[in-house]
Amino acid sequence: MLQMRCMFRWILWLLMGMVTQAYVTHEKFIEVHELSSMESLIDQLAPVDPALHAFPTTPTVPLLPNCMKQGYLRDPFNCGKFYRCEHSYSVPMAFYCQSGLIFNMHTESCDHLQYVQC
Repeated sequence: MLQMRCMFRWILWLLMGMVTQAYVTHEKFIEVHELSSMESLIDQLAPVDPALHAFPTTPTVPLLPNCMKQGYLRDPFNCGKFYRCEHSYSVPMAFYCQSGLIFNMHTESCDHLQYVQC
């Protein structure tokens, strides 16, 4: 009931021109959407059927680098993550640098951001 009252109040504010933006929070960033009319509000906040969106419809394979030789590889999507290959064609083992550090390919260790190009 309280949720319904808050939503009604928010829609009323939108119609009066008091609400101009909608915010969607994610783990590391916030999306800001400009709301110019009631239609855009409905488009932005359309309900989602959890049964259709709970799991991917097609299986996804995690991206792991190929171990072509023994040594270390930096993750192409996360500079603070790296892999260690025991030998050629082995399954790489994943590791993470401490917070605030990224993997340095030249020294094969975690280093400060100012010393590494990521």
